[in-house]
Amino acid sequence: MKKLLLWLGFIVLLGLGIFGFTKLPDANRQSTDPSQQSLTFNSIKTEVTSGSSYLFDVRTPAEFADNHFETSTNYDLQILQSGQMPQLPKDSKIYVYCHSGNRSSQAATILKNYGFTNIVDLGGLTDVQEIGGVLIK
Repeated sequence: MKKLLLWLGFIVLLGLGIFGFTKLPDANRQSTDPSQQSLTFNSIKTEVTSGSSYLFDVRTPAEFADNHFETSTNYDLQILQSGQMPQLPKDSKIYVYCHSGNRSSQAATILKNYGFTNIVDLGGLTDVQEIGGVLIK
């Protein structure tokens, strides 16, 4: 009987660990999912136009020439990977996007590793379109 109670207790604790604690939000983590931040592309565009933030397209120059979002600046991920950081204050708000979200995630990590503290990873082109961005050529 004692072994049965020990096993039941173990199973209950295991269940709580698997199902209960995996759902707890991380209070220190900021979401980089634009839909969770209630961002709109118009608000980003207003910030960039006023000079209070920056919008970096981290795709290649050729991809940027094909299409990009209004007010964005091309800052190729390879430039960041080489250690050439934008000459901006470290607390500048910088939005980054790419084609699918992979390179923007890498760019956000690199910028944070170099001390930039206000980076928002918008993800890929589709993600930016979902918050109102329109591609221009």
